[in-house]
Amino acid sequence: MSSETARLKRIGFLAAARLNLDSAAGAGISIVEQLRSSPGARAELANTLSMFKASNNGGVGVVTFRVAGIPGAIGFGGPRPSRALA
Repeated sequence: MSSETARLKRIGFLAAARLNLDSAAGAGISIVEQLRSSPGARAELANTLSMFKASNNGGVGVVTFRVAGIPGAIGFGGPRPSRALA
């Protein structure tokens, strides 16, 4: 079992869906993940945002934003395609 698989099992990962987006404004990804608990979901969000910042010059230019129509969702973006997480 990979370390990523073990990490996801530990935080209670259940399922995910991903949609690649493209528009005149640029590319993006919409990801929805289901976890067993709120603490697990917060841990996954923190991990994903940390990885995104690391892949974008240590977070330089990365911004977070609310996702319209999805209560509690957080989006983030930067020099590379934006991501939205619920």
